[in-house]
Amino acid sequence: MGKTILFCVAVVTLVMALGHEIRAQRARPALVPGAYIVKVADGVDVGRTARDVAQLLGGRVKHVYGRAFRGFAIQLPPGVTAADLLDDRRLVRVEPDITIPLPPFPEAGLSAGGGKGGKGRTSQQVPTGVRRIGADLNSIADIDGFNDAPVNVDIAILDSGIDSSHPDLYVAGGVNCILDSQCIDGSYEDDYGHGTHVAGIAAAIDNGIGVVGVAPGARLWAVKTHGSNGIADLSDVIAGIDWVADPANHIEVANMSFGRVAYNAAFRQAIAAGVSQGVVFVAAAGNSSEDIYGDDGVFNESSPNVPDDFIPAAYPEVAAVSAMADGDGKPGGSTGKRGGYLEDTLVSWGNYSTAVWNGNPVFSSGAAIDLAAPGSNIYSTAMGGGYTTFDGTSMAAPHVTGAVALYIATFGRANGAEDVVSIRQALIDLGERQEWWRADGRMTDPDDNHERLVNVRGF
Repeated sequence: MGKTILFCVAVVTLVMALGHEIRAQRARPALVPGAYIVKVADGVDVGRTARDVAQLLGGRVKHVYGRAFRGFAIQLPPGVTAADLLDDRRLVRVEPDITIPLPPFPEAGLSAGGGKGGKGRTSQQVPTGVRRIGADLNSIADIDGFNDAPVNVDIAILDSGIDSSHPDLYVAGGVNCILDSQCIDGSYEDDYGHGTHVAGIAAAIDNGIGVVGVAPGARLWAVKTHGSNGIADLSDVIAGIDWVADPANHIEVANMSFGRVAYNAAFRQAIAAGVSQGVVFVAAAGNSSEDIYGDDGVFNESSPNVPDDFIPAAYPEVAAVSAMADGDGKPGGSTGKRGGYLEDTLVSWGNYSTAVWNGNPVFSSGAAIDLAAPGSNIYSTAMGGGYTTFDGTSMAAPHVTGAVALYIATFGRANGAEDVVSIRQALIDLGERQEWWRADGRMTDPDDNHERLVNVRGF
């Protein structure tokens, strides 16, 4: 973990991740007005402290965290500031709450035939991404059009929710974290579309209809952190991580297809707490054609006043995933382009990594990026029981999430941070080297660190 900042309010600079081949512009700080994420001192009752502070300052407690770290999120009235919070000696860190966007997403609910609102009950397609990483050849995935061997793993999708009535998804349950309380068993239905698409890439059922995912039929848990506008407060995301980190919920791998340039110590600490419980976190590298460590190529965890890291992908506790283009489900680099992309190359809009923090727990030829995965023209589930196609590292990440699920189903879940690192390293080592992607060996990696393509053929 990086240096803890005591009695300091971080100033954040943010960037929105886009789901198209367009370089994102760095946005002005997107602070949630009057909202803060607070860490309390050891030995202090968190819930009581949160209530006391809220009553004293006229605020409203949004979340109380018990597993991610000892703290709470609070909304203060106008005129009350972080300085007022820091007058309380029980509080050891105060950070502004910020927004975390999902990429812009098209209207969902498309059928396999392209009609709006269709239920998509068509003969099953094995998407190109699933074939490209070898999931159709994996014995645990057992893709044959029959739902006779669903993958016995629990996957959390931290996102806009999941369409729980979709016939091609096994949604075991979920929680709503955008309410002002602990994540509760409220409505976790998708009202944006992104979460349902991501869920299908990871685990659509092998049932003869629609599509099939990398880890077919795995139990999906919708952790609704983003609303119908595709925006989340970071305090809500941390609440979702707090839920994921609870061993009683049995989550083995969690997908986070979102991020932005910012600094927040609580966010990293929450993820580290989940990792310590044996949860593998997978994150999209981002779609803004920049280094996930920023222009300086340095992990600035200890420099909150000049943040330039794309989080959470930059965190060493997370498996960051970049996007490559594949239109035929096989290597070799066919002539020309498919869907506007040069076949079997990294996409031009994806984030990359020129260097890696010396404390990174895994070794990857991609430096701070663990793996690449298919992320262009990805066909998957949509709201309303249908199917649609979209691009982005948001789509690449759940390919790796599904791969982690297959690995766990084969070799067992992680029982702590050391095991999480072992799983990440094993998948990196099994990856397909970039020079094997195309017959001509041509690569479009923007740096000298050539991350491998996730590959599940070998286990």
